[in-house]
Amino acid sequence: MGLVLAGQAVLAQPGPTFVVAPGGDDAGPGTSARPFASLTRARDAVRALRAAEPDRRIPVHVALRPGWYTLSEPLALTAADSGTATSPTIWGASSRQSTVVSGGRRLTGWT
Repeated sequence: MGLVLAGQAVLAQPGPTFVVAPGGDDAGPGTSARPFASLTRARDAVRALRAAEPDRRIPVHVALRPGWYTLSEPLALTAADSGTATSPTIWGASSRQSTVVSGGRRLTGWT
């Protein structure tokens, strides 16, 4: 099993969807109206859903809205974060606009 990083829009897919947006709020529910701000929070929400519903038989989606997601630390994912053959976890962009996940830091003030 593996984590699926989809290059297609995932908002219209069946199953629960957690939404992440650069201007979101990790205290929110991760919905389209109140998206999470971080990939870490979305990962934790998927883990909680899977713990509460271990026999789930439909995919779980994480939809990243367009924008930059700069990680200040690694996003640790385990095999369990992939889901199962009948219920994979699918991460992808919520639209075809530019979505960037970066672990790099912008360097300024040097020549």
